[in-house]
Amino acid sequence: MKEYKIFFVCGDRSADNYLSILLKNIKQLSPQIKTIVIGGEKSKSFADRFVVDLVSYDAHGFFSPFTKFIKFFNLAKKINNVIKKEQPSLVVLMDYYGFNIRVAKIAKKYSIKTIYYITPQVWASRKYRIKKIKKYIDFVINIYPFETQLFSYYKIKTFYFGHPIVDIIENVQIYQKTNIIGIFPGSRKQVIKWNLPVMLKIVQNFIKNYSDKYKFVIFGFEKYKKVYDKIIKTNLEIKYQKYIQINTQNDNLRKEICFAISVSGTVILENIFYNIPTVVVYNLPTLMYLLLKKIVYVKYISLANILLGEEVIPEFVKTKIDFNKICSYIIDMLNDKTKLESLFAKYKKIKEILCQNKNVSLFIAKKIIEFVYE
Repeated sequence: MKEYKIFFVCGDRSADNYLSILLKNIKQLSPQIKTIVIGGEKSKSFADRFVVDLVSYDAHGFFSPFTKFIKFFNLAKKINNVIKKEQPSLVVLMDYYGFNIRVAKIAKKYSIKTIYYITPQVWASRKYRIKKIKKYIDFVINIYPFETQLFSYYKIKTFYFGHPIVDIIENVQIYQKTNIIGIFPGSRKQVIKWNLPVMLKIVQNFIKNYSDKYKFVIFGFEKYKKVYDKIIKTNLEIKYQKYIQINTQNDNLRKEICFAISVSGTVILENIFYNIPTVVVYNLPTLMYLLLKKIVYVKYISLANILLGEEVIPEFVKTKIDFNKICSYIIDMLNDKTKLESLFAKYKKIKEILCQNKNVSLFIAKKIIEFVYE
């Protein structure tokens, strides 16, 4: 009797959350399928065989992968050996294009079918990547509706079932105003180092010049606690440090915050589902910023703004970071009920776009299983 196996590769923390739910659904639908996973802590719990924690590599940006060249080179060799030995029925790649396209080439070498689930954002930058996707990938599963149109244009088989965020985030309908403002500096160490110092300067300016009635909570990860502590001591005057705390454990606390200062990314969509007014602040090295300006061809960096084609959530990136404008916006949103209601109406539209189905991961699992048995 033939043994069916699926090999998953995921290197991003958000994607790892979605992968864990996907693995759970696959196991429930087809327990006879063996899953082999390169991912993170979340997916590890649901894999039949877990190979490597790629999420912990923490590679981000243009230059980080080069500094970890040996690790990625050795991992590619290991993947080649695993695929050669296991001969999986299917390889599923999630996000992480720079490395995953190499995995796709390996799969193609052994005539193994490939799916790209959570494709690179070619609609925002580096559209030339579509050529390699078309060459090495059998079909893609998108998480945004406009991606389907783009890949279909290039004659790439594509499916859209909605965004898997609906499977992990509670859709909070009520806005509970508290005196807690959340700080979301990112999930990667380098991004935290770029952004948390700037965010703390905003906090200090807010307390000093606008209001001292609010508490500030950094929503982060236990493994970076020392990083947060060091940045706080370096960038926040002692008298303001009592206003800030670090939260790495209590997910429920997030539902209680009245506002969020956040980097861009999946966290913005999560805040929308939690009905949290948010402002995007993103700082990065000057060289990287100038390079991105050359290759990025979308007006906004926040997916919320891209989805509606307007600035639903204000964006303050690099040279446009203005402490007073940011603080004024926060105060304005906290005190103007009409503006809040208008914002939440737009949030509702975004949720409707993403909520194609109630259990997105289940539909995706069914499609993947269907492809395994073809």
